[in-house]
Amino acid sequence: MATPLFIGDEIDAAAWRLAGVRVWVVAPGEGAHAVEEALAGAWELLLLSASCARELSPELLERFSTTLHPLTLVVPDVTGRASPPDLESMVRARLGMVA
Repeated sequence: MATPLFIGDEIDAAAWRLAGVRVWVVAPGEGAHAVEEALAGAWELLLLSASCARELSPELLERFSTTLHPLTLVVPDVTGRASPPDLESMVRARLGMVA
């Protein structure tokens, strides 16, 4: 089984590293570059911190959230500073079910 890759800050990366995940620590503002580089690799699963995902343009985030290879997941920050996008609201809006 291939090892997943986590992209995010040092605090979150420490937890993922303990779980056996390869990590790529990025400074604020470098998230988009790291994601582009990671997609050029042979990763099966890409885990993206919520704070890193917030740095991506909406078009880039949409592209990565709809592709199946690599499977890209946005995970919450350990410190609770940033949360992943609300997928339920996004799906409801796409289906025209906005209340």
